[in-house]
Amino acid sequence: FYQIGSVFGTGTGSTGLIENRYNNLTTANYDASALDSLILNLDNHDQPRFLNASGSSTARLEVALAFLYTSRGIPSLYYGTEQDFDGGADPWDREDMFDGQFEGGPSLGDNFNMTGARFKLVAKLNNFRRLYPALRTGTHSNLWSNWSGPGLFAYARRLGADEVYVVLNTATTAQTIGARPTIHPAGTVLVNILNPAETLTVTQGTDGIPAITMPAISCKLFVAQSQVKPLSPVVEAV
Repeated sequence: FYQIGSVFGTGTGSTGLIENRYNNLTTANYDASALDSLILNLDNHDQPRFLNASGSSTARLEVALAFLYTSRGIPSLYYGTEQDFDGGADPWDREDMFDGQFEGGPSLGDNFNMTGARFKLVAKLNNFRRLYPALRTGTHSNLWSNWSGPGLFAYARRLGADEVYVVLNTATTAQTIGARPTIHPAGTVLVNILNPAETLTVTQGTDGIPAITMPAISCKLFVAQSQVKPLSPVVEAV
């Protein structure tokens, strides 16, 4: 939780903090059966909201949500995060979803907005977890992290012949990640399922995924074109 806040919330921590955390998920610290069942959360009823942190933004929240739903562990979404609630310390982090107590900022009035940008992103990410089992039970292989500060973080979730390649950028400037390894053969077309118009083609060699330039504070999720599945419908307007 605290490393997520530093890396994704304030954008001050190095992305290597997340890799270091995963390196500590060993049977020396946890029961083997629990290693893939640990809970991830961005905020909760005992802490100020993710968007309350200095330097946080909805762009940073979207990258954090992508991490929450695609990384190793079980995602726990605190109600109102998908509505951009930004309350401070308890009890102001317990805003009512509907018109009621501890109201302020985005939580004023009724807020069950199914067409809000973050609500729709969460719906899409939930869709992805349902459609691509590697995001639920696949192995988690760290492929890149930055140990000197904000920047790139990349990993692959793999299950059998399925792979989801995740690239996140927490820096305020564009960053280029070099070619990375993949289980797919040369010639495989990869699709960014967050933006299906963007594709890559796997090349020959150990590092078959070509280099990618990531815009500032952004995320991309790639799967093989042959494995892309249609999303369930979501509400577009009310």
